[in-house]
Amino acid sequence: DLNCENIDPISLSNFICHKCGNSIKNDSEECDDGNRDSNDGCSSFCKIESGATCTSHNPSICGRICGILIVPSD
Repeated sequence: DLNCENIDPISLSNFICHKCGNSIKNDSEECDDGNRDSNDGCSSFCKIESGATCTSHNPSICGRICGILIVPSD
């Protein structure tokens, strides 16, 4: 199913839709870890979450930044 977000809060007709959670990062996604779960480093809108980092691989491997180590999210 498509994941859509309104890019113009004044007009309800300007939406960007993309397939998020399919393990393939496209141009409109910062990450795609193969799921639509938030709080795992890559949000349900395929955006890198605060305090996390993600690889550019398909699927993205995301984790929280802890000092100089990247700790994978569960």
